[in-house]
Amino acid sequence: MHQCASGHLEYKSYGTARSYSLSWLGRSINPSVENILATLGRFDQSLADEFEEILSNNGHELRNDLSALVTKRHSIAHGENSGFGERRALALCKVAKTTADWLITRLNPDPGRGSTFPRG
Repeated sequence: MHQCASGHLEYKSYGTARSYSLSWLGRSINPSVENILATLGRFDQSLADEFEEILSNNGHELRNDLSALVTKRHSIAHGENSGFGERRALALCKVAKTTADWLITRLNPDPGRGSTFPRG
């Protein structure tokens, strides 16, 4: 989330708006579902609404798996055992890739696409 959001701001804004936005985003937050939705809503509420809809599909499966992934990441970062096997790890990897793909597609941090703002 952080890399997509900061890339989006870096390449689609400039001047004091860029500086302010990037300084606010520089504060690291856990990429919980709630924090992702809040950050997306700051860009455009329709992004948060679209992501919320995706999270709600299939009995909230993606929401639950993404929450589990963040919880496990937090535990591992603090030196605890992950507590799951290879199959679950691969399933959560797929969740991470699905989420990252959606974020990259929507926020499009590629500097070569979509921005007409001057660089520099």
